[in-house]
Parts: sequence; C-alpha cells; structure tokens
Amino acid sequence: MLEIHALARADLGSFLHMGGLILSFSHAGIVRIEEDEISYRMEQIASSDNHNHEDALVPIDSLPNHLTERTVIVFDSVFSGEKQKRKNVYEGILKPLFLLLNIRHRYMRTTTSHTISDNAAKLEISKSYLIIMISGDTSLNELINAMSNGMDVAVLMMIQGTGNAFANSIGLGSVFDAVRALFIGKLSYFPLYEAKFDPPGFLINEKQQLTRKVNQMLFFVVGSWGLHASLVAESASLTMRAKYGNERFKKAAESILQKNPAFLGSITLLRKNGERQVIEDNQPFSYFIMSAMPKFEASFLISPKSDPSKSELHLLYFRHTKASTTMKLMDKAYNNGKHIEDPLVKYIRINDGQSVELAVSDSVYDPACSKICLDGSIVLLQGIHRKITFSCSRANSLLYLK
Repeated sequence: MLEIHALARADLGSFLHMGGLILSFSHAGIVRIEEDEISYRMEQIASSDNHNHEDALVPIDSLPNHLTERTVIVFDSVFSGEKQKRKNVYEGILKPLFLLLNIRHRYMRTTTSHTISDNAAKLEISKSYLIIMISGDTSLNELINAMSNGMDVAVLMMIQGTGNAFANSIGLGSVFDAVRALFIGKLSYFPLYEAKFDPPGFLINEKQQLTRKVNQMLFFVVGSWGLHASLVAESASLTMRAKYGNERFKKAAESILQKNPAFLGSITLLRKNGERQVIEDNQPFSYFIMSAMPKFEASFLISPKSDPSKSELHLLYFRHTKASTTMKLMDKAYNNGKHIEDPLVKYIRINDGQSVELAVSDSVYDPACSKICLDGSIVLLQGIHRKITFSCSRANSLLYLK
C-alpha cells in the first residue's frame, strides 16, 4: 500500500516556516520536502522522525491512474518568473521523487520561447498524457494552442510565473499544493474559451516582433483589451524584464496611467438564438476583460463570481476615467473583489452559448492601444473594422489536476 502523509503548516512548526511537506510511502519510506530562500530539497527520513504526525496519515492503495496509465511529461519553463528567483522544482523535488517511486517521465527544459509549442505539436493523438507545467499561465496557453484537437491530456500546474492566475484560482497556490495534488488530487474538466479575430491579428513575442498571423486562439484565464492588455504587453518585453524584474509591472502601470489613453470601441452581446444586443456603442473605455478565473494573483480577486469548473465567462469593464479613479477601482479588487460593487464597473455573466463581440474603433490607430491579451500572450490588431469575438470553445477532452 502507498501512503501519503500531507501535513498542514501549523503542525510542523519551524520545519514549515519556509514551507514543507512529508510524504510516507509504505514501499519507499518517508520523504521530507523542504523549501528555503533559494531552493527546494527532498530527503528520506526515519519513521521515528514522523511519530508525532501519524494522525495525519492518508492511506492510498496505489499510485493514482494519472501517474501509471499516462505518459508523464515535465515542461520546465525558464522564461516564466524571474530567473534569479527561480527555484529548482524539478531537480529538488520531482526528479528524486520520480526516481524513488520508479515513475518514468520525460523532462523538457525550455531553450527558446517556442520550445513548448514545438513539442506540444508533436504529441501523439493515440496516447494519454499527464503534463506537469513548471511555469506560469502563458506557457500553459502556448501548450494548449499548439496541441492537436481531441488530445487526451491532463495538466498539473506547479507555479513558477508571476501572476499564476489559474493555479491560484484552483487552489494550487504553492509548489507543495501541487505535489499533494500529484498524489491525492482529482482530475477535473478544463473549460476553454476562444477569441476569433476579424481581420486576423499578429502574435507578438518578447522581442516585440510579429511572429505569426492569428485567426483564432484559445484561452483559459482572460481575454483583455485596454489597460490590462497594454500593461501585460509593455511589461513582457525583454527590456522591461531585464531592467526591472518583477518591478516591471509597477513601472509599466505608472507609464500607461500617466498617459491614461482612452480605448474607443463597441461591445455587443451575441445570444444563442442569433440576437444581437448592443451593450456599449462607440464609447471610450479604460478597462475591458473577459475573465474565466476569479483571481489574477493570489490576492487580486478581479472576478469574484467566476468558477474555474464552469464553462462561462464574465465580462468586466468600465468606461474611460481618471487614472486616480482607475487605481482606486483596482485597489478594491485587492479588497476581496469590492470593485464590482462600484457603479462605474459593469460586470456581466456570459453563459455557455453566448458570445461577446468587441469592435475596436478605426480611430484607435496607436499600436499600444491595439493589443489583445490572452493569458499573457499578446495579439496585435491590424487593419480596419477590427472585431474580436470571445466565446466558450468547442467541446474538448482537456483535464486539470487539483
């Protein structure tokens, strides 16, 4: 019998001051996983060291099916988060743990910005996979958009990015949460959403280069325009990353709010029966998002009514306003999502079968104001009569582990 001993932080005192986890395997002994300021490490310990915590033991008959019946692949995205602050999640935890338990797997460390998409495109439709992502949301978005339709894939997120909206929203706010989920977690349906571009847009890389034409893209956290998309786009450049690190978001926000541009466009709700309901007609906006997740960061509750398990989006926007007002509204989002109670903010549930059409005015010609963010990926809009339609995606077989 395989047993897992997952201990709460309060039970471990000083051991868990920086975070920790104890796993007890009947055929492989007891292991302790620890974290300090610079790294993770796993070590085997004597059973006597665990005597005081036997009441927390969780018996498991065998390794879960997702570890025994699926091909296990680990993607380690070195482009997620800050390199100087990255910890050795794979070398410190997964590699020794998989070796101990004789779990066969493939490890892929990104060497370019397209390592994930190149390898995702090579996955075999006839196989079932468990893909462990040591990354942030953008890397997972690259994986999903590169896979063939109908793939049998389950995903486990081990946070390494900066926002980690998906992991924080499903309760995997730490690497230890993800390790627990690896052994005692359950698979859940992974709703996906689609953005269609008319005319096509162009994907922009971290060097601010146009890489490929985009007719449509899948997303699972957020599709945005306005200040959110501009902030993500400006902060994602290699220059901002190298110069400011995690401070780049603050610097980008200061720069954008100093200009405080108005984003002129129209919003139309497309109902399942084909009816079109114009919500906003040629109005100036500051903020526009289509959110599938409640949190963009651990404490930033941007869409309180979003449920990761449901196939639905929430439209949240407000018209152009003073920079100081925008900051006050964002501060309310950090205060348990109180911004949705403000009369300036419009917050609308979009059910499965409905879509939202965003039409960007032809008077918006500045590239900085003509960008769409999809889970951190940036698409530049070009041409005239530009429209983006956000909707629930076709049925898919993607799963996530939590």
